[in-house]
Amino acid sequence: MKSTTAILLACVLFPAACGGPAPAQKTLDDYRIEIGAQEFTFDQQMLYLVLALEIYRLHVGAYPSEKNNLEALISQPEILEATGRWMGPYVETSRVFQDPWGRRLQYRVDDQGKMHLKSLGGDGSPSEDDLSAEAMFPDIYREIDKLPSLGPIPVDPKP
Repeated sequence: MKSTTAILLACVLFPAACGGPAPAQKTLDDYRIEIGAQEFTFDQQMLYLVLALEIYRLHVGAYPSEKNNLEALISQPEILEATGRWMGPYVETSRVFQDPWGRRLQYRVDDQGKMHLKSLGGDGSPSEDDLSAEAMFPDIYREIDKLPSLGPIPVDPKP
């Protein structure tokens, strides 16, 4: 009788041990990051970065190099100092470079000049739970793909 009571008590206190539901875990939907005075979801954070990278590209003529990485959105890369093309900062805080699991977002530019931004997800390694900006915002990426032929926006347009 005592062992049955102990098992029942364990199942009530620790339902996951008895095959019941696991305790609620924090989900991606619960994640918020503060940017300025507002809180944003992860989707909004990724959109903010994609748009900041695109504005940077339009000003400078290319996405930040892998050497300068996302930090080029906050502080001017040395190579651009004499050009007058960098008009940042493009983001308010480097906290936006972290995913909901506290790991740095993955950023790279491929050989065709296309920008890739993603989180490695909850497991922290390349897998099916990765969250890429391209998959999150396919319509925006389709429009971005049309822009390279336009070239950078002139810093000092000629009248």
